[in-house]
Amino acid sequence: MERQKMKKIAGVVFAIVMAVVSVHSGIMSEAATGSKVILYGIHIKELPGHSTQCSWMPKAEKFYKTHDSTAVVVKKHHIKASYVHNGLQNNNYVMIQTHGATDGSGISVISAAGEKTWLTVNEIKNGPAFNKLKVCHVGACYSAKVAHAIQSRGGKSVIGYTDKIESRGGRKVNVYFNKYFTAGQSVTKAMYNAKAKVYKDLLDYCGIDSYVIYGQMTQTF
Repeated sequence: MERQKMKKIAGVVFAIVMAVVSVHSGIMSEAATGSKVILYGIHIKELPGHSTQCSWMPKAEKFYKTHDSTAVVVKKHHIKASYVHNGLQNNNYVMIQTHGATDGSGISVISAAGEKTWLTVNEIKNGPAFNKLKVCHVGACYSAKVAHAIQSRGGKSVIGYTDKIESRGGRKVNVYFNKYFTAGQSVTKAMYNAKAKVYKDLLDYCGIDSYVIYGQMTQTF
């Protein structure tokens, strides 16, 4: 009788422990998934006549949501530089397509009112850390210095360009990179394959072949 009683007690204790573990595991899994797939897709749309510059954004959004239904994708068009800086601080994946300064000192954005503001290398270096940022693609001419600054402030893997890039190539590389990256390819492989696809489509690299990656080369989604 004593042995049977001990078995019953042991069984109850085991059930309670397993229930606690199951609940705990469920909470942890949900939190990990949610934080992993957050994407803040940023694109700075030009003034009248350049609406096609945004064509890559819905496609990129679809790729993230296809591979993880918990992805939160926010698309921004007309914004100020301060919003870009904030996005880098508070998101895991940030994709940018805009204009870069010829000396590599920063990237420009245009507000709905047509006001141009700059996010500079110095502001990035002297600003808050980007501890949540896993991957950032700075699709802008001469954006290598900006990318390096972002990586130095905590971005795990950041892509920029050492040369001028054409908008048509920039749009396509944002589509292809996000397609391959969300499908499980590393940042390095996704960019290599995206570059190849740009050339296949346009018979021109459009400056995309000047890309550089700072930080972790094997970062995956």
